[in-house]
Amino acid sequence: MKCTVSTNSWRELDINVSLPEMVYNNPRFSVQFNGCFHWCTLLTDSFVFKILSFDMSIEQFLEIQYPDGAVDLEVGEFGMQKLIDLDNSLAMICYANPETQISDKYFDIWVMKEFGVQESWDKKFSIGPLSRIEGPLSSWNTDKLLWEMSNGQLASCAVLGDNQGSLTKYNIHGFPTTLQADIYHESLVDLGELCGRRMN
Repeated sequence: MKCTVSTNSWRELDINVSLPEMVYNNPRFSVQFNGCFHWCTLLTDSFVFKILSFDMSIEQFLEIQYPDGAVDLEVGEFGMQKLIDLDNSLAMICYANPETQISDKYFDIWVMKEFGVQESWDKKFSIGPLSRIEGPLSSWNTDKLLWEMSNGQLASCAVLGDNQGSLTKYNIHGFPTTLQADIYHESLVDLGELCGRRMN
């Protein structure tokens, strides 16, 4: 279902792909980029990992393959994958499951140089070892990532330059595993005024 704000109505969409059995709809595994909303997904019967995308302009679902080597099925190392918008490119951060007993973790960052082209995935960065990290939250500006520490504290680190991998901790805490970060963009539409008109 899709809601159209201008008409304040819902309508059903035509589904043009076979939706996978498992869609990670947690904000930790999804991102909005290039006019599409992207989710990490898993076909549980065949253990095929894909990115499911919904293009809002043409109202169609699309599929993007994971980077080759991001998930090692032969040894069962599925790990975790986080989608982000990194410097105006779709990117995926791959790392060990937080439930594993690994104190120091490494984070591989794959960047899709040409959107939608499987062959353009490039393993651009590898950050670590980082200790007491729960997982990545979001990109920040063009050269930083936001992280949640294992105690729920917010931190950031640079992915470029001499300070790559150096953590900066902030006096912002959440309950462990629940911290989220969203990037705010200025809007030409006054959402408060728009919502007020809809309610009157």
